[in-house]
Amino acid sequence: MNKKIVTFDVGTNFDDEILEFIKANDKDNRIKTLYGKVKDDKLSGGRSPMMESGFSLEDIGGYVAKCKEAGIEFNYLINPMCMGQRETDPDTAFELRKIIHNIYDMGVRQFTVNSPILAKYFKDTFKDVWVTLGLYAYPTTLQQVNLWVNWGVDEITLDHSFNRNFPLLEKLLTMYKDSGVSFRLIANNLCVKDCILRLSHGNFVSHSSNQGMVMDYCLANCTRTKVENPSLFISSDWIRPEDVHYYEELCEKTGNHNFSIKLVDRTKSNDFIKRVITAYLNESYDGNLLDIVNWNERRKMTDMKGRMPFKGAEKMNPDMMRLYGRVMCNPEIMIDNKKLDGFIEHFLKGSNCSEKMCDTVALNCGSGCMENCGYCNAWAKKAISYNQAEVNDWLESVRKLAWLLETGEFAGNPGAHQFARADMKMNPNMPV
Repeated sequence: MNKKIVTFDVGTNFDDEILEFIKANDKDNRIKTLYGKVKDDKLSGGRSPMMESGFSLEDIGGYVAKCKEAGIEFNYLINPMCMGQRETDPDTAFELRKIIHNIYDMGVRQFTVNSPILAKYFKDTFKDVWVTLGLYAYPTTLQQVNLWVNWGVDEITLDHSFNRNFPLLEKLLTMYKDSGVSFRLIANNLCVKDCILRLSHGNFVSHSSNQGMVMDYCLANCTRTKVENPSLFISSDWIRPEDVHYYEELCEKTGNHNFSIKLVDRTKSNDFIKRVITAYLNESYDGNLLDIVNWNERRKMTDMKGRMPFKGAEKMNPDMMRLYGRVMCNPEIMIDNKKLDGFIEHFLKGSNCSEKMCDTVALNCGSGCMENCGYCNAWAKKAISYNQAEVNDWLESVRKLAWLLETGEFAGNPGAHQFARADMKMNPNMPV
């Protein structure tokens, strides 16, 4: 390569087909790292075990060797938001470190963690290990970034709020130009901007890693919020393939190329992962933006009971399981990616979302609100289309699911809501 260009970290489901696809299509060696985790390692992670690959821990050594042969590093994830004090619990601390040493002996030299204790342990114990700070640490300010740098991590996954804040990114890259510390942004998550559920969701996922999957209330409500307010699809801090070059130009401007873009999601199908790789290598995608971001892939509705490792699934009402399956099958929504050409320019000019209120939300807080912004709403009207009848049907299902989870009736125990506040209005038509 004549020009230094942004590199990518890609999630893997451990299928060799992905490695072969990268070798055949990544002519400029832009994919520097594959990251992943197996479900049988007895370590917590950033995904529920029902979502993780069935790949065996004993096979990690062979996979790492294949990655090295392809000129790619492999980063192992131990990245829950909370480890339930397992790092210091006398019953689990030794076993946890024994597993880590086992993975190290298999050839892994890069690890992603959010635990300050594990970050210190890796850097103090292994002289050749690269420590990446995961998203669930949520560094949102320059001060927090600096504290993590002083803590000794080698790479920091920045909070989504950095993605479109170009003045802040420029300041960050300039500050750490000669530090050797690397930074990365996640390009294709679809979280609600400044989501109030993100800490609850992170902890939910972290603990479900150990105790079995339960119904994901946060994910259902996150999706519901976006479907009810389509502008939130646009205000979510994704980075389009077409806009990667602006981050390359920022690296050139600051002289800091210790920067990469992380592409999710490791739990997806081969088709999805290959589609994402192709789009970002080409820096272009002609189609539905939702096809390359972390949005549930369309699938046939099934009775979820017996297929997912739910905690207490045997106690679940079968109708409830089917309802959950219906909610996890998102409605068909089209976001024409090419109709978003020019969207990023608003942020390149220095617009700061933290100083404004999205108009979809501001409508609920009266005339005393800070300055309202309708920018994303205008782009949503331009780029988003869907079948209103299908959306209404899905919303009815997700509202039922939320009510059942909120009242405690999801397990088929009619009357659980009798313990709620006396003034709480109950919908008599909701399922019990």
